[in-house]
Amino acid sequence: MEKTARALNFAENAHIGQKRKASGLPYIVHCFNVYSIVREYKTSKNLDLVCAICILHDCLEDTDTSVDQLREMFGDIVADTVLELTNDRDEIARMGKEEYLNQKLLGLSNYALTIKLADMLANVTDKPTMEMMERIENHIRFLRRNRNLTEPQINIAKHIDRIIMGEYLHAALV
Repeated sequence: MEKTARALNFAENAHIGQKRKASGLPYIVHCFNVYSIVREYKTSKNLDLVCAICILHDCLEDTDTSVDQLREMFGDIVADTVLELTNDRDEIARMGKEEYLNQKLLGLSNYALTIKLADMLANVTDKPTMEMMERIENHIRFLRRNRNLTEPQINIAKHIDRIIMGEYLHAALV
C-alpha cells in the first residue's frame, strides 16, 4: 500500500489547517473515512491505487494541488480519477448542482463511482443536515433507476440508506 501511504502524507499536507464544516475535525479525517469505507467494501487487484484515490479525492477541488502534481507523483490513473471526481463549478452554475451531480454520477467510472458513494456515506456520518441527507437520498434513488451498480456500490448505497433512515427516525423522535 505504498501509493496509499504517500497519498496520505501528501493529502495531510495539502489539507493542512482545513476543517470539516459540520464536525470541525481536521479535513484529512474525511479523506481517511472515505478510504476506510472503500477498504471495507471493495476488493481489487488495484486496491493500493483505489485507496490512494480515496485519500486524494478532494485535493483538486479543495486545495491548490494541480492535476499535473498528482500525475507526476501518483501516475495517470490516480490523477485522472481524482479529476473525474472533481466538480466543475462552471457546469454546476450552468446546469444547477443537483442536475450536474446526477449527470456526473451516470458518467463516472466504476472506481470513481465507488469512491463517490463512499464520500456520500462519509458525509452522512459527519453531522449531516436534513437537506444534505435528502440530496444524497435523491442521488442514490437516481442512480438505482439509471445505472447498473456493482456489488460494492449496492452495499455502500444500502449503508447510506440505513444511516439516513436512522437520522430520520432520530429527528422524528426528538
